[in-house]
Amino acid sequence: MASSYSRAIASGVLPDPVTGTVGSFRQIELVKFVLDLKDHQGTIDISAVTPTTVYTAGPLTLSLVARQNQRVILRSG
Repeated sequence: MASSYSRAIASGVLPDPVTGTVGSFRQIELVKFVLDLKDHQGTIDISAVTPTTVYTAGPLTLSLVARQNQRVILRSG
């Protein structure tokens, strides 16, 4: 997540002047995603993607996508 946020800032998304962040990802969503991954075995690729258009004013909304053998097996949210 941190690298996605850093990349967004480098691409021009303006961070919140108070918190310095460009978006948020609910911790409960991350925990649920990780717990759901436990049902799968083998190599899994995880990507952070934006489900909506991102504007420079933000905020950045991310979803996690897990792929196994180039097939989507799980999405956060």
